[in-house]
Amino acid sequence: MKCKLLYTMEAGPTAPDSICFVENGNRFIKEGTELEHADAYKLVHAGHAECIDEECRTRLAELDPGQQGVLRQVHNRIMAEQQEFLDELEAEEAEEDDEDDE
Repeated sequence: MKCKLLYTMEAGPTAPDSICFVENGNRFIKEGTELEHADAYKLVHAGHAECIDEECRTRLAELDPGQQGVLRQVHNRIMAEQQEFLDELEAEEAEEDDEDDE
């Protein structure tokens, strides 16, 4: 069963090194990477990938279409909140550096 990632995402611990790259000590899989895995349909259902073979499309059709993409929405919200937090930390550090310079 095959799918293709819609965006670059963090790699799980079982992802083979051959499809990963490392950035800031974290392993990622690049957008557009084709994955062959028994659970590929789950990535599609979650909104992280698209089916690229009939087996994946058939398995996906068995799932509740009303839930499709919900995990992607949650993921996007978490990523936005994480970025907001990191931006706040950076602003605080810059403010502290300015106070130290005075």
